[in-house]
Amino acid sequence: MAQITGVATYRERMLLPPGATFEAVLEDISIADKAALELGRTTISKVSGPPFAFSIPYAPGIIEENHRYAVRARITVDGQLWFTSDTVHPVLTYDAGSSVEILLRRVGQQPGQKKPPTPEDNIKEGPQ
Repeated sequence: MAQITGVATYRERMLLPPGATFEAVLEDISIADKAALELGRTTISKVSGPPFAFSIPYAPGIIEENHRYAVRARITVDGQLWFTSDTVHPVLTYDAGSSVEILLRRVGQQPGQKKPPTPEDNIKEGPQ
């Protein structure tokens, strides 16, 4: 087995609540109008804050030189998406290498979703 290594982070100055999970996926993104083919995945449970160092194992025999591969990452809390990668992070072919640095972006609140806290939520204003 070979592996992709990487580090993911986000800019918000906040820790994640209990139940947070980081996930990174290696995908074949060669065909534009088709869903990406998953080639490897890593999941890290009970994360609290960045940076998130990870490695994704994969079988090197399945890599084709004329295909494009990328890593995507996300953070969920109790199954709800809080952060995700929003750009392509190429790896393996076309001189891309086997390591990535990913900046995760915070997602907006979905209907019925528990609101992700903001740093301001942790600041109490004056005596209560």
